[in-house]
Amino acid sequence: MTRETALISIVGSRGRMGRALSHLIEGEFNSRARVHVPIHSQSPEDEWTDALQSDVWVDFSLPAGLSAIHRAISKNAPSRVPALIIGTTGHNAEERALIENLASKTLVLQAANFSLGILLLRKTLEFVSPQLSNAGFNPLLIETHHLHKKDAPSGTALTLAASTSGMTPEKIHSIRAGEVVGDHELVFHGHGEQVRLTHHALTRDLFARGALETALWISEKRAQSPGESGLLSLDDFFEERFACLTPSR
Repeated sequence: MTRETALISIVGSRGRMGRALSHLIEGEFNSRARVHVPIHSQSPEDEWTDALQSDVWVDFSLPAGLSAIHRAISKNAPSRVPALIIGTTGHNAEERALIENLASKTLVLQAANFSLGILLLRKTLEFVSPQLSNAGFNPLLIETHHLHKKDAPSGTALTLAASTSGMTPEKIHSIRAGEVVGDHELVFHGHGEQVRLTHHALTRDLFARGALETALWISEKRAQSPGESGLLSLDDFFEERFACLTPSR
């Protein structure tokens, strides 16, 4: 039976995304979820152990935080492992192996961007870009983020590029300026015309909101099938949440 209020432990609770998650859970999501254990880099071992009783962990820490998650689960060997949402990117080969190992124990979903608009844009590109390519349009991707962002291109840009026919690495242009939350623009250049698809992130809350919606979805799946495990993607979430938008095959 599904718990009416999901227990969510936030890994990276002191970061910008961690604080945004807590704020939303205490406000907009307070009837559907509550923060179980806020985890940060200085959290004592007993808090990591307590967090194992959560329905789902949402990880927006640094990539190295994944090692701490895996260590807590392996050391305590709980019979029921919380589902896991991973919002960090840039994992090395060893950390990616840890993700695969965790996915053998529970449901794990990793995404570079939890924006609902980006998800729908990616699905739009999968459908539209082959048609534009066949009509002779050439794609270009321009992504802009704040000065503090370390990776370039962004994980979101790479995800959008992978969904775009005719896109190559040299066609991705990254800009780091000011405090821009995140802008992504696909420009398709034709003969005397352009087609533009653009997404502007106006607030960081939209990423936290998407992560929470996904966390509630994966928590419910875990509750319905406690022994289920595997690596999920936002495509799985899309196909269940927006089945009416999925083209029939």
